[in-house]
Amino acid sequence: MGGTMRMLGILVGVVITIIGMVYLAGYISKAFSGTKTSQTMGQFTTIVANVQGLYASQPNFTGLDESTAIAGAVFPGNMAASGSSQAYDIYGGDANVSAAANDTEFTVEFTSVPNSACIKLGSDFNSSNLVSLTVNGASPTAETPGALAGVCNAASNDMLWTLN
Repeated sequence: MGGTMRMLGILVGVVITIIGMVYLAGYISKAFSGTKTSQTMGQFTTIVANVQGLYASQPNFTGLDESTAIAGAVFPGNMAASGSSQAYDIYGGDANVSAAANDTEFTVEFTSVPNSACIKLGSDFNSSNLVSLTVNGASPTAETPGALAGVCNAASNDMLWTLN
């Protein structure tokens, strides 16, 4: 009888451990998703500050393009390898920087942003330097989660910020 109870106790312990591991895996997955979004916001903020610093003594952003941004170390090191011609965001999409049509403005673009990150990134960046935000070619009515939910509607969203 004692051996049966011991085996039952071990079996219950194994089942509880497996259930705990499944919940832990889900929690870790959500944590990594949030970490990626935080890292992307950090990268974006660094890019904006670096572009503004690179062009601080210039009257406008004329000449700003991908190769100038990479050569000028605008992108954090983990986005553009030395000697590369393209920068990539944490989701594997292209990260682009260029002068806007109005040469007193520039654009930052991430081409492969998942929905939940798109909504968070669009609503988290509030700056007096933000001129506009387009997502998948559409402009949200505001940089609020509700408005962004209407335009962050692809599995892989293209986000384009225009700043001055």
